[in-house]
Amino acid sequence: MPRVTLNRPQGIVLTACILLFVGYELFIIYNRNEVDPAWSKISSPFSKTPKTPQYVTEFKEQMDKGGYIPSLDSYDLYESVDVWRSPESFSHAYDDNPNSRHKSSMHFDNVHGRPKNPDPASYGSTGEYLKIPLVADYPPNADKIFLMIKTGASVLWDRLPVHLFTTLTRVPNFAIYSDAPGSVGGYEVIDVLANMTAKSRLRNEFKMYRDQRTLHDTHGNMPLTDVMGKDGWVLDKFKNIPMLAHAWTVSPDSDWYVFMDADSFYFIDNLVEVLSHFDPNQPLYMGSPAGAGRYTFAHGGSGVVLSHRTMQDTVGVDPIQVPKDYEDRTFKECCGDLMVAYMVVDRANTLITPNPSFKGEPYYSMELKESLWCKPPVSFHHLFPHDIEVLWEYERIKRLQGKQILFADMYRDFVMPYIDHQIEDWDNESWTTIVTLAKDRQNNILPSTEGGDEVRPYESLDACLKFCEGLPDCLMYSYHKKKQQCAVAPLVKLGKPAHDFQKSAIKDSNQGMVSGWMIERIQQMRNRTECDVAYKSSDAVYKTGIDRTEGWLRREDRTIITGKPYLDRDTDYASDTDAGIA
Repeated sequence: MPRVTLNRPQGIVLTACILLFVGYELFIIYNRNEVDPAWSKISSPFSKTPKTPQYVTEFKEQMDKGGYIPSLDSYDLYESVDVWRSPESFSHAYDDNPNSRHKSSMHFDNVHGRPKNPDPASYGSTGEYLKIPLVADYPPNADKIFLMIKTGASVLWDRLPVHLFTTLTRVPNFAIYSDAPGSVGGYEVIDVLANMTAKSRLRNEFKMYRDQRTLHDTHGNMPLTDVMGKDGWVLDKFKNIPMLAHAWTVSPDSDWYVFMDADSFYFIDNLVEVLSHFDPNQPLYMGSPAGAGRYTFAHGGSGVVLSHRTMQDTVGVDPIQVPKDYEDRTFKECCGDLMVAYMVVDRANTLITPNPSFKGEPYYSMELKESLWCKPPVSFHHLFPHDIEVLWEYERIKRLQGKQILFADMYRDFVMPYIDHQIEDWDNESWTTIVTLAKDRQNNILPSTEGGDEVRPYESLDACLKFCEGLPDCLMYSYHKKKQQCAVAPLVKLGKPAHDFQKSAIKDSNQGMVSGWMIERIQQMRNRTECDVAYKSSDAVYKTGIDRTEGWLRREDRTIITGKPYLDRDTDYASDTDAGIA
């Protein structure tokens, strides 16, 4: 092959072309990085179709096995210790390792990797400059949603701030509503009751509102929780319809109007996916049903969705007058979410579309059953800021798997590792059917210890277990010796400790509560459920290959069983003889 030689001008031109080509490719790569950090580790800068980063591949493989066994160091990191957290998900606030950060670019600080705040001169007003920039972490079509967060002045600082760097990074269009004006991070908190009629605001139910406004308007720098307590629920029912009217006024072109309480959380990715199956130009009023009859309403804490058409036919007719039309009736009713149902049924002739993906309980109390297994969870309620942070981190990390979160995933990641055949001093909230000695006596039923014909479920832990075994659909039970109570349920929950941490420890655990799960029945249900990783798997594959079995982390992590936390990390647990330790 003849040797090719270049003169100096030709070499300069060729070198320049190579540099331009490489620079263009790097520009493309860094643009990708700014959109999706998962593209930040690429095998070759010349690849137009970057390979999946190694840490993402390893994460997927480990999650397919059921999750990670937390290391001892992980107990010192982040908000919770969970099996869905890979070691890669931990990064110290003071980490100076450039390989652990987002790639720097013209939009990022070259030292710390933070998004840069635009020059103050680029803002149109001081008010816009005051707002702390939020990360634009939007899924496709999130711009079609107008999100309303409803809270109260007496609980605002307990509940709202966490949403500023979690929920509100996921949607571009939102407003925050309360019963007193305020601001968080430069974002307005709207006093949604300000336009109530003077007659209404002078009634007894509005005393707290008037006092709050007095403190606000006279520079009364006192925490509202100290002055008012937390009785804001008295005012809460008056907010819903005025809130919807305001949302329509400021964003009349949105497809979807979604509201939530500040102690709730949405998986925004799942919310957008669920809404993609509906037409915003058709009437829709969707959520978790409460009440009964024609005015069955969407429970506000679980989250509520109204379509553009529904809003147009209700508050859209006259955003000023419609709220006033419902003021007097609101005083007579229990709840603001019920008032929304009255308005939607009366004015839009639209009944609720029930959706089981909207949950009115925390994720650790979610009622998991076969009919729900393959559906996507959309919302949870009665959450502490801690819970909201955990769920936000979960959604963000699970996105690396590239698939939608289902209730089956929630079971594997939040429930399955921690349940067992029986756990002492634990309440799994088996509330579907409750049998007690007190109820039996009311019904003239005698236990066997008092001459009755049969052993009643509350007479012993074994009797409670047998009661559950005798019900084909029973998946869990709980027994309380002191209360003489046995409870069973045809669903799966994790629950929470029954231990009273404010009082002395229960010396005799038999006096407390014992919870149990029908592990074999749960596994059989998973085996016949198509979306589950254990679908149609043999026992051998189920136990050793595709999945870990129920309670696997309890067997692996001695901290859970012994109750000895990281403070006792120097203890030799191998010598422990606690029940359940193998």
